[in-house]
Amino acid sequence: MDNIYGTTNLYWWVGVVEDRFDPLYIGRCKVRIVGYHTSDKAELPTEDLPWSYPIQPITSAAMSGKGQTPIGPVEGTWVIGFFRDGEDCQEPVMFGTMAGIPGKSYYEKLRASSNYGFQDPNKVYPLDDYLNESEPDTNRLARNQKIDKTIVKKKDDAREKSIQLAIEKDTWDQPPTPYNALYPFNHVYESESGHIFEVDDTPGNERIATYHKSGTYSEIDVNGTQLVKVVGDNYQLYLRHNNVLVKGNCNITVEGNCELYVKNDCDLEVDGNMRTHVHGDYELNVAGDLDITAGKNINLYSAATANIKSTTKLSIGSPITEVATLKLNAFSIIPLPPSASTLIRNPVSEESPTLPIFGPLLVPTRRELLTFNLDVLSEDFVTNAEEIKQVLAQAVADGIITQAEIDAPQPEASDLDDDPAPEKPQEIPGCGEINNVAEIPETFQLSPSFKVQDLTFKAVCCDDPGRRLRAQEGLTKREIACNLRALAEQVLEPIKARYSNMIITSGFRTAPADGGAKRSQHMKGEAADLQFSGVSKSEYFNIARWIKQNINYDQMLLEYQDGGNPWIHITFSRNGNRNVVSTYYNHSTARNGQGVLLQLA
Repeated sequence: MDNIYGTTNLYWWVGVVEDRFDPLYIGRCKVRIVGYHTSDKAELPTEDLPWSYPIQPITSAAMSGKGQTPIGPVEGTWVIGFFRDGEDCQEPVMFGTMAGIPGKSYYEKLRASSNYGFQDPNKVYPLDDYLNESEPDTNRLARNQKIDKTIVKKKDDAREKSIQLAIEKDTWDQPPTPYNALYPFNHVYESESGHIFEVDDTPGNERIATYHKSGTYSEIDVNGTQLVKVVGDNYQLYLRHNNVLVKGNCNITVEGNCELYVKNDCDLEVDGNMRTHVHGDYELNVAGDLDITAGKNINLYSAATANIKSTTKLSIGSPITEVATLKLNAFSIIPLPPSASTLIRNPVSEESPTLPIFGPLLVPTRRELLTFNLDVLSEDFVTNAEEIKQVLAQAVADGIITQAEIDAPQPEASDLDDDPAPEKPQEIPGCGEINNVAEIPETFQLSPSFKVQDLTFKAVCCDDPGRRLRAQEGLTKREIACNLRALAEQVLEPIKARYSNMIITSGFRTAPADGGAKRSQHMKGEAADLQFSGVSKSEYFNIARWIKQNINYDQMLLEYQDGGNPWIHITFSRNGNRNVVSTYYNHSTARNGQGVLLQLA
């Protein structure tokens, strides 16, 4: 047998990726190859396609985790390669991807048949937004086309304006994005979820920009001006010295509280004038001596009483030549007569500031991701019992959880609520304007307190990095948005009105690529997971009991776990609600927890 190592005859091929979830985690893809594989998936299913190995560049070590991870193609990507076993053509190797201009009519024909290969089995790629107008696969930021549908518009729409300065009340605005790229100079990388890196070599407008899908970004323009915007919390830690030089003006506006703690000496030197305006009370507390020295006059003005107190001795020394200038009486300064009131400056106005309130931002750990994914399976624990065992076994192998934690005995309940839920009127809300809008953006208002992004963006399901609305489970995007609206209006709003510290840790999730947990109401936009900041673990029982008595819901699970706070999984169905409850412990039904609420904390 001749092969690539013994002959110059290479057998080249092009094909379409239909599966990228390599069980060996080495970047292989199942590729349906033109001219070698039939397009009939009934005859040759995706799972029977051979795994195609990726070729990495010489700049990647491809060894022991070093170098660039060979992950890139998505389902539907056209790739090119060769067979490394020569004429046997059984061992494909891929080394490149091929962009193009997808034809709408062509893909409509493909998607009309579930048994036709050479396409994304999930019907996600090519994206409808690109496909509808037959756009090139090249990123819009690289082409400078349809920019109103890119992050450039998002950045400019979210600009902070009229930021107030101190004392004079002048303001400044966040500058607009300096994007002005020309093809082919802007080198763009965009991930599936929407993270973007740009190295823009456009002559006269060179830029470097990074963008996180949350809206946090950094951008350096042609002048070297840098804008950093952080929409979440920001942390900077310096374990040695930190030196900052500002050669121009420095403006800092803090809308919340500001604390500065110096554990050693602190020096402040001002070469010019200095003003301090305090719109509330001002307290100066010094443990040692307080020395105030002025090269000229010292003037103290008070719109009310002025008191100087000392526990020992009060001395005022001055080369006074006119005795009438200063009078002391029982160690109190005699106030000026009314005629001298014009000497008193008007104090700054007293204000009652309103502090901005931000909920905690959750960045899920591996353990939290395990918890949330097991939560999906727990909705139907009987059906998914075997899959839960497999997920937990893999988690033990990966070091996310220990077998001892899984085998930990369940605690005895210290309280229970087994009363039937009171009957509540079934309100099935309509979809309203959802059926009339052309698109449902993440900023779409579902209810007074919640937007689409609040129930999708914060979802921690690892199966859809984008975490955006998508059609699935036989439902359209509008139908899922309608379900989310019903959940927000009927369940989440009244709970938030009662418990303002409510946090939504997970909402809409996409269906796992492996087909597991397909029955979850999360995937229909009917479910949310709730936690409550600042409350004890035991308080979750009382919160769940209040929800049971006051909220119309389909299913409520009070879920406890070892090593973490409980959470409440709650659902709402527009097809009618059952008002059923259960208590879970470590992702399985708690002892006697079916149909009752148990206090296990």
